[in-house]
Amino acid sequence: AQVINMILGGEGVCPAFYQKAIDAAVERGSIIVAAAVNEDVDASGVAPAGCQNVITVGATGATGARSFYSNYGSVVDVSAPGGDPNTDDGIASTVDKSETSPEEPAYGYMMGTSQAAPHVSGTPALLRAIDPALTTEEATNLLQNTSTPLSHSDRDALGTGIIKANGAVEE
Repeated sequence: AQVINMILGGEGVCPAFYQKAIDAAVERGSIIVAAAVNEDVDASGVAPAGCQNVITVGATGATGARSFYSNYGSVVDVSAPGGDPNTDDGIASTVDKSETSPEEPAYGYMMGTSQAAPHVSGTPALLRAIDPALTTEEATNLLQNTSTPLSHSDRDALGTGIIKANGAVEE
């Protein structure tokens, strides 16, 4: 896979087996995006968000501020819309109307870093179409350098800013 979107989390620093798997995927050319997860704690203590060689994504609400539930900290590289019940209804997502058997698709509003991370994952995928040799470090730098800046307090919690896919692709 060229871009891997990881929306999972477990307590504790990055286990050696996670890091080994991530490093192996990166060595094969994958870019890995990890949701910061939704516990309102420092993401460095959550895996895979706190692992090396991943792009860690926090969530913002409609105002651009950190969503109250989003994990935060120095390992968060960038942020993206994830919804916040204090400012919006969430992110429109496809859902199944039935809880027991597949039915026709519908839309529902969901919240979380699991909504934010796919916004970010799509951008390295577009960038890879332009430059197939793009590395995780290069993708992270592009995302950070072209993101919409956050206030100082939110920058400490949520990386450099909210991604702007068009800015990264045009760069």
